[in-house]
Amino acid sequence: MKVYHNKEAEREFFSREPRAHPWTIEEHDASHRYVDFCQDPELIPTSLEDFQDWQDQPGTQSFFEFLRHVNRPGRFIETNDCAFDGVNPNEQQDAPFEGEQPALRGSGRVMFLFREPQANIETRFSEAMFASLIQTISVFECESKAVIGLSFFPTRFTRVPGEPHGQQVVAGWWSTRCSPTPNSTQHRSLASSSRA
Repeated sequence: MKVYHNKEAEREFFSREPRAHPWTIEEHDASHRYVDFCQDPELIPTSLEDFQDWQDQPGTQSFFEFLRHVNRPGRFIETNDCAFDGVNPNEQQDAPFEGEQPALRGSGRVMFLFREPQANIETRFSEAMFASLIQTISVFECESKAVIGLSFFPTRFTRVPGEPHGQQVVAGWWSTRCSPTPNSTQHRSLASSSRA
């Protein structure tokens, strides 16, 4: 699978005011609320609004299993905001697929951060997570074209005294079809790779 540092998206993120974490409701849609999957993993299938129309798809169930695995007890990292834009005609042709562009694509994102809030303030830790994700994702095997762009995402951590700014890592992805096997070693590797 192709994975790269998406500096263009990163520049856009850093041009905005940092997002607070934890957040409460989504700015443009109050029905989208923050859910702590470490505390309430059973809410994964019902709280991710963007995935509701795709519940019967193996890729969606695989993604839910991945989220359960990353957010289970004993891990050093957790996930935050997730999104899925559905499967649409690839009209913009802006996903960095190699070779001929596919007619259809799915795209979305998931964000990663350390469970210990203070660790997200120190650049060296978020950089170590970023490098580990790059290394781990690059060995994923997919049935067809898939690309993941990683970027740093500026964040204000409200549970740290003084609400200092730090950063999360956001993984934006594009795929024509990609269904890693649930409970695979790929899941386990990604979830355990960012212990630095």
